[in-house]
Amino acid sequence: MKRLLVLLLAGCALLTSCKEEDSRLGTRPGHDDAFVLAGDRLVPAHRYVVDFPAAGGTVDLKIVSGGIPGDGPTASSGCFGVELLDKLGEEAIYDYTEWKWKDGTVEQLPRYLQTLRIAAQPNGQSAPKSTELLVRSEVKNSLSGSAEAEIVLRQAGAE
Repeated sequence: MKRLLVLLLAGCALLTSCKEEDSRLGTRPGHDDAFVLAGDRLVPAHRYVVDFPAAGGTVDLKIVSGGIPGDGPTASSGCFGVELLDKLGEEAIYDYTEWKWKDGTVEQLPRYLQTLRIAAQPNGQSAPKSTELLVRSEVKNSLSGSAEAEIVLRQAGAE
């Protein structure tokens, strides 16, 4: 029992010391690093809801982030399809944001505007459907990392 308690305390101390080291480096990427461009406003992408009618349809969602790599995200449900229309590159740069380190160093990081085309198949069932779309974006700086945002896809049921 004493051995278990010692191991538990050592693990907690190790986790606490790692957290301190990370906080010295600056703010880590998180849910607040990806946005949906709605008109001329940037809305946080985490927990953003996209509604579809029972008949299905397609929505083009403009995402501003550190950049969605590769082919983009996939929906966790087969009734929704997702396609990344814009690849990363100079032409996709939306603006630059400052990354401030606690030691006073400042980096200018690009944010990219990319389009996700989300399609919903017709829902012939009376029950509505819902799934989450996990959007990962890469943050390009000396720390490197990724940010995630969960976008909620909902579809009405047939009447």
